[in-house]
Amino acid sequence: MHERFTSPDRETDLLIAKHLGEIAVEGIDEDMEDVFIPEADEEIVSTLRRRPEGWVLLACGDDRGISKGSSEHLKGEGLPADRPYLRYFGGPYGVARVSQVAAVAQYGPAILKELDPNKDFVLYSAEFSRLAEKNTEVIATAHSAVKNELDDSTLNPRSSAPLACAYALNIGEVSYIGGFNGDVRRLAAAEYAALFGPHSDPEKVEEASDASREVSVNEFGKSPREFSVTRSDLLSTGVTTMLVEGEHARSMDTFLLANFSVDKLSDPNAAQEIGRPYYGIDFTQTAEVIMKSLPKLKLDPEILFATMMLDVAATRAALAAHDGTANPERISLVRYGEPEEALDYLRSLQ
Repeated sequence: MHERFTSPDRETDLLIAKHLGEIAVEGIDEDMEDVFIPEADEEIVSTLRRRPEGWVLLACGDDRGISKGSSEHLKGEGLPADRPYLRYFGGPYGVARVSQVAAVAQYGPAILKELDPNKDFVLYSAEFSRLAEKNTEVIATAHSAVKNELDDSTLNPRSSAPLACAYALNIGEVSYIGGFNGDVRRLAAAEYAALFGPHSDPEKVEEASDASREVSVNEFGKSPREFSVTRSDLLSTGVTTMLVEGEHARSMDTFLLANFSVDKLSDPNAAQEIGRPYYGIDFTQTAEVIMKSLPKLKLDPEILFATMMLDVAATRAALAAHDGTANPERISLVRYGEPEEALDYLRSLQ
């Protein structure tokens, strides 16, 4: 009998069981041979937007969209908050962690000393964001939620409420899940194979899992599973922050759109308008940002995608735990774009 997780208070967005990395994730089918990831239907495709030329934000893959007040506040600061934005779980912290895990998977643990000699993940994330801004015209953007702030426009520096970003708040635990939870690792490998076809190498997910362990142990201090990004971290590093609005959809009532397009972005506000909120990960364009931000590493696109698949599976387990069952399959994957064409595109950048 697998241990069952009862989620903490919904208002705090603490979605991850303290021992999730050690338990068998409940409900995952042991037969991974028949994993099928359907294409997005026309209604979901209608929520995609052509990526505009020039500057864009890169924010979380949260199913909630930016609030009107936050959009207006950021536009007043000259930021492109009225445009579609790239989505990846955790925004600046998710892409920074993926960059570290992929680098370790490709080059070994010693690369961490080169990437982050101070072993300070928050500062590394801020530096990575600066590189992304310099090299890609992308502004990495963290988030909280209106419900945790004074109004719908800006982060409240005096609030004692936690950030309403489950990934940032629990990044140490998500990293641990990716490195130590065999069920999540096997699901990610099966989904990777389903997306990238018979010639793909799911062993790259295993390599990413090993690397996730290294990052967890070496980057997140003496208690790596408890490591989190805090409100004070955002304020001290000056990271751009948006506020999202509304409640998370229940895991069985939503899905994650795996977007492999090179020029379209998923829009959470458009999805809310048609009553079909979903989590969104812009795989190809996020991988491009990572590659261009760290050009000397010449990161392998396959390793990047494998790392992202593992990270996304671990995060879905955490979000599903919100409803009481830590099963990432409760948030199913839906695909837009061709993964193999995305790989070809990223290889052409090397």
